[in-house]
Amino acid sequence: MAGKSDNRQSSTGIEYAGKRKWGYDVDQVDDFLESAHEKYDRNDGSLTQQDIQSASFTFAKGGYVIAEVDAALARLEHAVVDKNAAREIASNGQVTWQAQTQQIYKMVSDHAQRAHKERFIRAEKKRPAYDMKQVDRLIDQIVTRTSDDLGIKPMSKSERPATLPISIPAVLPMSFSLSAKGIAAMTNVRSITSWTRACSC
Repeated sequence: MAGKSDNRQSSTGIEYAGKRKWGYDVDQVDDFLESAHEKYDRNDGSLTQQDIQSASFTFAKGGYVIAEVDAALARLEHAVVDKNAAREIASNGQVTWQAQTQQIYKMVSDHAQRAHKERFIRAEKKRPAYDMKQVDRLIDQIVTRTSDDLGIKPMSKSERPATLPISIPAVLPMSFSLSAKGIAAMTNVRSITSWTRACSC
């Protein structure tokens, strides 16, 4: 995503991008993370997965390294997903929870049926954007892996080496190169990884 950082870190531990590199607006990220962690620590359900998925930040030169912010949000979201999944299973049972998970899978799988490079909104000209090929490749791998885990579309042994070089730990720090022509980086690609996490609980 962004280039080399200048090795400075904020109180959150997130590095700043170089002065001439694009990053996320520092004040916006700090405000969101402070509010989100306060809600999470209250443990009252006030912080939702949707809150984190819908977070978006303005690009700024010298801002926070994009990959590091995305990784921090992913970790927070996965913690929320785990807590919600445990609550759902305890309240409604494993069978009901899995049925709900399969509904989510179908929704994302249907979206993934769109042609490559047409799955998300394209960025405006001269704006930083996620590389389309990288995003499409990750989505294809996630859909294939999760369909196999849920038993929706069994895979042959010959398919596995090519389509399963991916695991949840590999997805968590996933980042994408910035491209002059790509998917709008404000598009919520993080929701894909959180969905994968939920399907794999």
